[in-house]
Amino acid sequence: AMCHKILANSGINSFPNVTIHRLQADVFPFESDLLSMEYRDAFKEAEVENTPSSLISSVARSLLKVQDVVGIVPRVQALGPLAEQVVQKMMTMRLD
Repeated sequence: AMCHKILANSGINSFPNVTIHRLQADVFPFESDLLSMEYRDAFKEAEVENTPSSLISSVARSLLKVQDVVGIVPRVQALGPLAEQVVQKMMTMRLD
């Protein structure tokens, strides 16, 4: 919505050959070796509501996308129960 307003205010979206598409950006690179996953409700889902299933699936899917780009990581380590669930979900998704 904000992008549409910015483009409308600048007059860009009035050009006939301009099409606006949505980009699903799961991870954002900050440095060459540092990625951030901007998941607004992560803490709320995992700790407050105790329903981390969509969080686990999103993180697993994002990590698989990274592996599609850089290659399969041969050794994945998990620290904590949620991370272990993410790794398990990644393995399940990779087999599907």
